[in-house]
Parts: sequence; structure tokens; C-alpha cells
Amino acid sequence: MVPVKKGDFFPIFWAAWVKAFRKDIILSAFRNTGLSPFNPNIVTDRFRNKQRSLSTSGESSASCYSGDEWPKIHTLIRKSDARDVDAARKLERSVHYLTVQNELYKHEINGLIEAVDATKKHRKAAETLPLETQEKYAGGAVFWSPKKVKEAKQRREQRDKEKHNIELHKANMKALQRANKLYKEKMAEEKRIQREEARVAREAEKAKKQAEKEAKQRARDAQKAIQLSQKGKRKASTAPPRNIGQKRARREPTRVVEVEEAHTKAPPRTSRRGRNINLPKRYI
Repeated sequence: MVPVKKGDFFPIFWAAWVKAFRKDIILSAFRNTGLSPFNPNIVTDRFRNKQRSLSTSGESSASCYSGDEWPKIHTLIRKSDARDVDAARKLERSVHYLTVQNELYKHEINGLIEAVDATKKHRKAAETLPLETQEKYAGGAVFWSPKKVKEAKQRREQRDKEKHNIELHKANMKALQRANKLYKEKMAEEKRIQREEARVAREAEKAKKQAEKEAKQRARDAQKAIQLSQKGKRKASTAPPRNIGQKRARREPTRVVEVEEAHTKAPPRTSRRGRNINLPKRYI
């Protein structure tokens, strides 16, 4: 149970008063008790009818089914018809019992909710006005003027405003820190992407240079192959060299001059690179 204080009594009482004291409820109470219209036998007749219905019902000892016996209620509904009056009455009492039980559960739940709300209100600490106390206090009651109370309220408002500003500043700082963190993460991601793009560009440039180098190497190899083929043709077309020393020993001087003239008229020899080779005169 939750303790009820003086401040909680009137809201609870007023809510019950507004719900209970209505015109339709009051007239229904007067009619059911026989006050208006006047009927002194209305209560006794109700008890007589109830005893008569209980005596005629021989199906079971219970006058109605509870909420846990819904299969029996379902069977009773299927069996009930206009000719079976006892089953219809039993069904009516069962439905009425379930309805009342449901209403009681609802009221209990609402009461628990109100109790929880009241407990939460009680947990809130009372806030006193920051009144300036006197230096010398001898005890007893202290009366404050309206001016002092107004000044105390202003001081409390100023204190609450400063507290709110501090909390707002803290919230702004946290938001700024989160934004700064996100900015740093974004910059780091952009730098990582730039490094990756630069690495890809370097690899592409390196591959391009390697391809150009290989192309130049293939061109040089092809040029060398062409030059070697031309050199082989020139060597095959030139006459083999003669042994000049032996010719000088065997022939006469007059014939040697003719040989020299014939030899000088021969086509010049070339090197591997296609350059002309001039032999020294002592070998001619």
C-alpha cells in the first residue's frame, strides 16, 4: 500500500465524487431500492426469484461459471435456445460474472497506476525558497515580507536559469565533440582514398613506362637484326683477301705494281656497323 498524504486526498476524493454523483446513477439507485417509484417489495422479490432459479437449476451446483471455465460457457451457449430457460439464465449469470470481474480488474489496474504516479511524485525533493536568514536567530516563527519572498523567487529563477545555461553549454560541447569526431573521421577517410588513388596512379605510370621501355627494346632488337642481315649479305658479295706478302715474293716488281693497282681498285671493306676500313699501306 502507498501512504496517502493530505495533498493526495482531495484529487482522489474529487475524482470519485465526479464519477459517482451523477443524475442517472442517483435515479437508478432510487429505482432499484424502491424509493422512487415507491416499491417496498422490490428487494424481497429479487431474493425470491433468485432462490427459485437456484432450485430449478439441476445441471450443476454452481450458479454460474467463472472466467476460467470458458469451454463450459461455450458449450452452454451452443446448447441454449429459447426453450431451455435454465441454460439461458445460467449463461446470463456467467456473462454478468465475467463482466463484473473485468471491471474490477480495470479498477485495480487504474489504482495501481495512480499509486505508481503518487510514489513518483513523493520521490521529488521539496524545493525551498533561498530566503536570507537573519544572523541572530532566537527561535520561533519567522515571517517574511512579500518583498523578501519576491526577491527569493527572483534568485531562484536566476539560479535555475544559470543551471539551465550550464546544462545547455554541456550539451553544445558534447554535440561539438561529436561533430569534430565525425569531421576527423571524414578527413581520415578522404586522405585514405587519396592515398589509394595516388598508389593506383603510380602503379599505372610504372606499368606505362615499363611498356614503353619494352617497346623500345624490341625496336632496337629489330634494328640490330636488320643490320646483321645486311652485313651478312655484304660479306658474301666481297672477294676473299689475298696474301700480299706471297705475291710480292713470287712475282716481279712490274707485276706487283699492277696487282697494287688492281687491289686499290677493289671495293673498300666495311665493318659490322657499315663503316669503311682503310688498311695500312704496308699491308697493301
